[in-house]
Amino acid sequence: VLLRSKRPTGEFGAKAKISYETGPQYTASASVEGPIAGDKLAGKLSFYYKDDDGYFDNIADPSRDLGKQQTLMFRPSFVFTPSDTLEMTLIYEHGDLDGDGSVAQRALSANPSEVSDNIFAESDEPGFVDIKWDQVTFETNWDIGPGTLTNIFGYRKVVQTGLSDIDGSPLLLFNGVLNIDQDQVSNELRYFGEFTDQLDVTAGLYYFDQDVLYRENRFLAFNTIVAGLGGDQAHKNYGAVLSADYRVTDAFTVTAGARYTEEKKSANVSRFGLCDVTTLVCAPDFSDSEKWTNVSPKIGVRWNATEDAMMYAHWTKGFRSGGYNFR
Repeated sequence: VLLRSKRPTGEFGAKAKISYETGPQYTASASVEGPIAGDKLAGKLSFYYKDDDGYFDNIADPSRDLGKQQTLMFRPSFVFTPSDTLEMTLIYEHGDLDGDGSVAQRALSANPSEVSDNIFAESDEPGFVDIKWDQVTFETNWDIGPGTLTNIFGYRKVVQTGLSDIDGSPLLLFNGVLNIDQDQVSNELRYFGEFTDQLDVTAGLYYFDQDVLYRENRFLAFNTIVAGLGGDQAHKNYGAVLSADYRVTDAFTVTAGARYTEEKKSANVSRFGLCDVTTLVCAPDFSDSEKWTNVSPKIGVRWNATEDAMMYAHWTKGFRSGGYNFR
């Protein structure tokens, strides 16, 4: 799956969209792009905003619905083309989501299959959620003659805080406060070349480094029990891939390749009662580190039966490393 945001083309253009839904919910988005420095530098700015007033009827407090949420995001992007063989793309994105905490629905009937036109909740605490993220992507494509060299650097940081009424009742039985701080850096270096009229080769190296802080504070039994839990994890991943497509005929292609992965996770975990709910400082009672290596092969065939029909089949093996439970 390749998710690729639209890049500026160097030609002027603008789009805008607004929408309204009952609830109510308002949504607006817009983008504008154009040349900045002739045909060498192009830019684009995208914007998105959503205001959802919530649609859960709260029996405990009929004066306000639950599920309110506001989302704001903007993304400037630039494409620099200093020559016919070199292109560099820089994309920055900032987002901010604020609203109510998670909504626990109340069962109004003993029959769970009964259909209702309304969505009810009965909560003494609407809670809140606040998620902020920043990310940068820097991509370079360089035509080096016999093939193209591509480098993709990525950085992303997410900070999340929130409060939710976990028990979903009008009593303070279980309220939870969440704190997550995550940042990651990745880099992919890839080469693609057509060595003959029949052979295409892709080779690449990959690096990923991530740090995660997770804290969960629990307020139980009318605040007679207040304590926290959580964990920290350092996560690294290295990869190398080699793949080849060989065209036996104009209609029939054979693919073979493999990926090597080396992954390591180190974690410190603190059970319930070992994290300070104010400072978020924990006293870990579990520390561990684990490393995994894997080789994932792939073979396949593709047949272009006609100009309008193609058939393919492939066999491969996936890989997923282990992990640690912060809760």
